[in-house]
Amino acid sequence: MIEEFDPKKSYMSIKAHEKMLAFTGFLFQADEEGAAKEGVLKISANYKPYGGGQLTLTFVVDAGVQTALKDRFERAFSALTPESLGSFLGQEMTAFAKVPLDKIVQIEGWDIEEVSVHFRRLRDYEKTLLEQKLIPALEKILAFKFQPIEWWPLELKEPMTPPLPGWTDHPNMGTFKSLFRKLFDW
Repeated sequence: MIEEFDPKKSYMSIKAHEKMLAFTGFLFQADEEGAAKEGVLKISANYKPYGGGQLTLTFVVDAGVQTALKDRFERAFSALTPESLGSFLGQEMTAFAKVPLDKIVQIEGWDIEEVSVHFRRLRDYEKTLLEQKLIPALEKILAFKFQPIEWWPLELKEPMTPPLPGWTDHPNMGTFKSLFRKLFDW
């Protein structure tokens, strides 16, 4: 008997084994008055044998029950397209795909947007690519303000079992950590 393919189960299995590369916080305009809302961006890498690969960018915002906030975040995120990002990255970007993660796994109160960006060259080029090209492009396209990237220690780039000491220093980090654990099976 052939087992039926479950795309949700398959995708969540892939997410559980992503190699986290870095993360950063970001601010975006939450309302018409200009109030800022915080979010976090998880950056994972998947490498190909030829040195290329993909970066998976997972944007997470604690929207609570505020549908207007969620709508504003999704509207801002809709500006991120292959064309808008390609205008900054040129030939370095080979493919682009948005994944509606919050449609795959319903997590009440959170808005989760994800995009995978494929590159001709990624291995040993991650820091330059992210800090000098990708994050500045995202700031312009999304009108978000990103904090400096926090690089994941090399020994922890494999799926994480124990939490990092001191990870709960920021008031929202414990909340984000529990969300990551739920989403990515840590």
